[in-house]
Amino acid sequence: MNVKDLMLGNYVAVNSAVNPLVRVAEIYANGIIADDGSTWLEDEIRPVELTSDDLEKNGWNCDGIYCNLTKDSILYQYYPQEGITRNYYIHKDGEGELIYQSRSGMNYVHQLQNSLRACGADVEIIL
Repeated sequence: MNVKDLMLGNYVAVNSAVNPLVRVAEIYANGIIADDGSTWLEDEIRPVELTSDDLEKNGWNCDGIYCNLTKDSILYQYYPQEGITRNYYIHKDGEGELIYQSRSGMNYVHQLQNSLRACGADVEIIL
């Protein structure tokens, strides 16, 4: 995994039987230091697949088509269908004005975390 795609706080999978899921605490040219103090090179890091179950554990409402979260009059909407480009939208005042739409699909937890931060959203994903 390219560390240039990561931000502090992102979840990634690592080659560890003890703690296979870590959060990024520091980023270097060829690897990371995780929140538990462990160090990992790029070839030891993998993205974490974004699932409806993970979103539901974080308060999103998934109805089989969309996963929605409304917070502070903003609707966060994720379309998690398998086999197609997974899209992500942010609407102001519920279904109103479109604030953001992913263009390349969103398959991994770090991609959603980065998009939420880029939009200034006060929404945390906990795995």
